[in-house]
Amino acid sequence: MLIKAVPVKQIRRKIPLHRAERRAPAQRYERGLKAYRARHVDDAVGAFAVCLKFNPEDGPSRLFIQRLEKLEGQGLAAPWDDVWTMAEK
Repeated sequence: MLIKAVPVKQIRRKIPLHRAERRAPAQRYERGLKAYRARHVDDAVGAFAVCLKFNPEDGPSRLFIQRLEKLEGQGLAAPWDDVWTMAEK
């Protein structure tokens, strides 16, 4: 299903932007969040990294990658509940 057409410089016709192309980052983010909650660090980092390829300014994906890198260094505690407590403001 066509959502809209996007004009592109130096091309005299519009290129369609399909719904699947717009959903891909959201689906990857969801996958990353599920992997994060399930403690699958590599899968979560991979999914969030793909989100950053779509949008390098994606703050939530960047934040989760930073958290995962920190958690990897500390090790995940056995009764882990995916709640992040801020140590400083």
